Amino acid sequence: AVLGVFLEIVEDDQPIEHLESMQKLCDLMDKIKYKGDHVFLNEPFNVLELLPKNRSYFTYLGSLTTPPLWETVTWILFEQTLKCTKKQLEAFRQLSYYPKEEVKDIEHLYPTNIEENFRPIQPLNERRIIYVLK
Repeated sequence: AVLGVFLEIVEDDQPIEHLESMQKLCDLMDKIKYKGDHVFLNEPFNVLELLPKNRSYFTYLGSLTTPPLWETVTWILFEQTLKCTKKQLEAFRQLSYYPKEEVKDIEHLYPTNIEENFRPIQPLNERRIIYVLK
């Protein structure tokens, strides 16, 4: 299963609920920039704070959005957006698809950071999209 939350960009100085937990995560990004990096948290972190309060969602059977594109995923896309700042979004975009030792060998060939990492809209192919109201 894949849980998807759409991000809504707000001004960096706008006081908004959820920004604190999102910021805790973004503050760690430079320590986990590369695939395989990890960090231990010294304080509790509630991952549920990164989900919208309104838990209504759309769900359908689909595929991975990156190769090998296996059609084995149950997608759960929350209806309500989660707020984040431009700086927070930029922190996510600095993450790399690759381990640190591989980046130096390929970064001159193509981008290695996670940005513009979406797949074009695909045909439904008789899939049913189900809306679950919470």
